[in-house]
Amino acid sequence: VNVRVLRVYLGGLTIKSAEAIAKFLYTNTTIEILDLRHNELGNEGVEALIQPLLSQNQTVKSLILKNNKLSHKVATKLGILLNRNNALEELHLGHNEIGVKGMRTIAPSVFRRLKKLHLAHNHLKARGITLLASELQGRRHHLTFLDLTCNQIGPKGMETLEYWLMVRNDTILQQLWVGSNDLGPSCGSMFSSILEYNSTLTEIRLGGNQLGDDGTCDLAQGP
Repeated sequence: VNVRVLRVYLGGLTIKSAEAIAKFLYTNTTIEILDLRHNELGNEGVEALIQPLLSQNQTVKSLILKNNKLSHKVATKLGILLNRNNALEELHLGHNEIGVKGMRTIAPSVFRRLKKLHLAHNHLKARGITLLASELQGRRHHLTFLDLTCNQIGPKGMETLEYWLMVRNDTILQQLWVGSNDLGPSCGSMFSSILEYNSTLTEIRLGGNQLGDDGTCDLAQGP
């Protein structure tokens, strides 16, 4: 088998399929991208998938689990995965229910090897963002892409991100997606500060917020 990319999305997959794929992963040494988005794997299905990635399989670089009915209960296994797996560079958990409780478990392991982390639509709110940023603050990490779209982080959560992204030599983040996060006019000056002090960001997505004229003018004053 020479297949490097396996995409099975919108397939109605449940734990039964997850167990079959897990069995396959125990012996496969070629799959680098495993895309199972928009299925019904659930916590138990994903826990089954993780098992081979904790031992024999060290080739999967991208694990896409978007919209799979996941909750905070799977976070412990995901944290173990991030700690033990030496290959995983991208983890996509968008459109699930990880929440603040799940982020409390996952955040301490994000800095180890991940380059891309997708967390859109996970009810993280300001507290979840604070948990993530505090774990990354002052630590060497590899994260270049972070999607926090639609998590109701508000100005308070944005303050935490601002502080993290303004610390020189502390981040290599290149892409930050924070659309639809209840960010109002007061956040414009935060982005202005980020643009002034951060030298690594190349893309910021802000759509769906209400910066208004005042916030946008503050942002545009930039460096």
